[in-house]
Amino acid sequence: DQPVIQWKQLDLSQTFGFDPMITGTVKYPANWAVNVDTWNKRVVFSEDQSGFTAFTAFLPVQGTLQDAQAYSQQISGWLQSSIPDLKIVNQDYRTDPSSSQTGMNLTKGKVILQGTYQGKVFVFQLQATVLYIPVANFSYLSALLCQAPQEVFQEKLQTYFNPMFVAFDNLAQ
Repeated sequence: DQPVIQWKQLDLSQTFGFDPMITGTVKYPANWAVNVDTWNKRVVFSEDQSGFTAFTAFLPVQGTLQDAQAYSQQISGWLQSSIPDLKIVNQDYRTDPSSSQTGMNLTKGKVILQGTYQGKVFVFQLQATVLYIPVANFSYLSALLCQAPQEVFQEKLQTYFNPMFVAFDNLAQ
């Protein structure tokens, strides 16, 4: 029997009130810690103080990276600084064909990574979205990253991470 999960709402518009790109409400497990980094436009939701099971939202920022693959590589590189044996298990990148008609390029990527941290094998799922406007050499970047020890990853994905991915994906609509 699955325990009933209590969810709480986080109003991003209130949390990042100064940024017109960051709006809407998302949900997270009520007993998780929330760490808001307004400078880097990130929110980290952690199951407990270890931070082993966590969901990080890289909220929309402006940049010049041209596609989701470039942004995924940047985030993977940042992860690799604390997880030297980090490796890609699976990756999938897609371009939204309808975006090119508007003179823009919308790409999405999903990457599964694995690596050892503090003696445990972790699985990471990274979803990146980049909207690139070639004429201006300008892009909007956002990403979602979840992580958990390998032996509990699938369970955490089903129970917590998938509903959180959906809540954040709905913001982008």
